[in-house]
Amino acid sequence: MLYKLLYHFHTEHIIFNVFRYITFRTGLAMLTSFLIVVLFGNWTIKKLRQVGAGEVIREDGPSEHKSKAGTPTMGGILLLVSILITTWLWAEVSNIYIWTVSLVFLGFGIIGLIDDVWKLKTRGKSHKGMTGKVKLLLQIFIGLSVLILMVRLNGYDFRLWTPFFKDINPDIGVWYLLFALVVILGASNAV
Repeated sequence: MLYKLLYHFHTEHIIFNVFRYITFRTGLAMLTSFLIVVLFGNWTIKKLRQVGAGEVIREDGPSEHKSKAGTPTMGGILLLVSILITTWLWAEVSNIYIWTVSLVFLGFGIIGLIDDVWKLKTRGKSHKGMTGKVKLLLQIFIGLSVLILMVRLNGYDFRLWTPFFKDINPDIGVWYLLFALVVILGASNAV
C-alpha cells in the first residue's frame, strides 16, 4: 500500500523513485517488522501470560526442558501479524503472488493457532494438540486451494523456471501443482 502511495510521487521528486526497487522496500519491510516485534513483543508476552497461555512440560521429557515451563505459547501470533502488516505495507499488492503467499501464510498460521489452543485446552490431560496427520491434511487443503485459485484467476503458466538457465523451462503441465504443493509443504514444515 505504501509502495503505491509513495512511488506515485516519483514524478514530483526523484527521492521517491527508490520505492520502485524491491531491495529498498525489503529493507524497509525488515525494519518495520523488527519495530513491530520490539514495540509489541513485551506486551504480547504479558497478555499471553495473563490468559495462561504457558507451555506445559511433560514429566517424562528431558530435564533441561523443565526450565521452559510457563514459557508463553502462541508467540507465532506476533510474528504472523508483524509479517502480514509489513508485507501489505511495502509489497506491490496488485501482484497475485503477494496474495498467494499471504493466504498460505495466514492459513498455516491459523492451523498453528488452533493447535496451540487445543494444547492449552487439554493441559494437564494429554498435552496434545492436533496430530501430525491432521495438520498435514489441513496444509494440503490450504495449499491446493490457493494454487487452484491462482490458476483460475491468473491463467497460470505451468513451465518450471530454473535459476541460472533462462532457456531451460520445461512445461510440466498439471504436475506443476503437485510440485508447487510439495515446495509449499516442505518450506513450511522444514522449520
